Amino acid sequence: MLEIIKRLFKKKEPTTQEEIVSNYPSGEMSISWNGETGDFCVKMDVKEDNQDSAETLGLLLFHLDNGNLTETLIKSVTYWAEDSEGSTFAKKVLSSWYAVEEEMGVAIKEVALEEDMLAIDPSEVFNLKQGLKQE
Repeated sequence: MLEIIKRLFKKKEPTTQEEIVSNYPSGEMSISWNGETGDFCVKMDVKEDNQDSAETLGLLLFHLDNGNLTETLIKSVTYWAEDSEGSTFAKKVLSSWYAVEEEMGVAIKEVALEEDMLAIDPSEVFNLKQGLKQE
């Protein structure tokens, strides 16, 4: 009997994107894109403009900017695929994401290496190597 009562009052976990979004009343951010041109735009719909909402949105933007939401974004694509039976497209999206990430990661590492390389070795200018050899 106790189990039946617990099941009646147990909170149902959201399973669709719409159910999940309905749990976040402070605002909504959406990204729209054009696959042919590569253009995109970000739309903000702020419903609560209080301090807590501003701080939360600021933190979210920080995490988006720093790439800290990978798991959340993958879940979003997965939920969409389950809701719309778009698993083939979702696989293409994630494949493209990983390919771009790998390509950009290599490019970023190459730029970092180039920035670390000096045009002239300081020891050539100040004869540090010769000074060490003479001692």
